[in-house]
Amino acid sequence: MRRSIAVLIALSGLAACAPTEGSAPGSGIGLPGGGARQCFQPDRIINFTRGETEQVYVKVLGGGVFAIRSGGCPDVASANSLSITPATGMGSQLCVGDSARIVVPNARFGPDQCLARVERSLTQADVDALPARQRP
Repeated sequence: MRRSIAVLIALSGLAACAPTEGSAPGSGIGLPGGGARQCFQPDRIINFTRGETEQVYVKVLGGGVFAIRSGGCPDVASANSLSITPATGMGSQLCVGDSARIVVPNARFGPDQCLARVERSLTQADVDALPARQRP
């Protein structure tokens, strides 16, 4: 009896991780009311640009573009690469509203780190409206 309860609990946990109908991989997490929370996996970032002050735009594999507001990363404008991870250190994806950590390599003093927040997912119209130098 105990074994069947343990198996039932394990299967319920696996079912909770399964994608729901109508959701595309990496597009977001289903929310009550039919909406979706827009998310991306930081290891799928293929390009980034510096936007306005303290803003970074990242483009992820699959075409999504996200705006991230940094807490003053000094070398982002001149960086050739950067790393973005969840600020909590847990999980493999970042969603709109999540806190993140941006790490920018710095050859002289070691990597610079700053905190950031994923502000929003941009539509294609939003991306087209950005100045050319800010499009990722």
